[in-house]
Amino acid sequence: MKPSRIEVGSNIFIDCGAAIAVGAVPLLDFAVEPGALSVSLDVACPPARTAVRVRDNRSEDPSIAVRAQGAVVTIERGGRVVLQARLLEGGAVVVDELDLSQVGLAISATSAELRLGGAVLAGNTISGAQVGIQLDV
Repeated sequence: MKPSRIEVGSNIFIDCGAAIAVGAVPLLDFAVEPGALSVSLDVACPPARTAVRVRDNRSEDPSIAVRAQGAVVTIERGGRVVLQARLLEGGAVVVDELDLSQVGLAISATSAELRLGGAVLAGNTISGAQVGIQLDV
């Protein structure tokens, strides 16, 4: 089941088809079950220098490590965190860390902000959109 609420860098996406999409492809996708989180991350090359594809907590790329520990999922590349997300009670998802700079995209997030290139987004709420943030490449 898709979560009804996703938080990325203090920005809240409520009932959105995708929080962030690059081109026509959702960058992040989540599925929730009681106490378990499933993450999909799709970064295409180009626009990135290196593609990253994780589907339901699995990657065929040996340089990508996915650790799913119940309500927390961490995706790493070369020992560096690419994405860390956690499931809250009630089914909301919080992205605690996002860093796509290591694959050539200027997209990152901390608990306080979402950075897209030179833009910094914080404290926004987007509700009911097919795509919350659309990045055209």
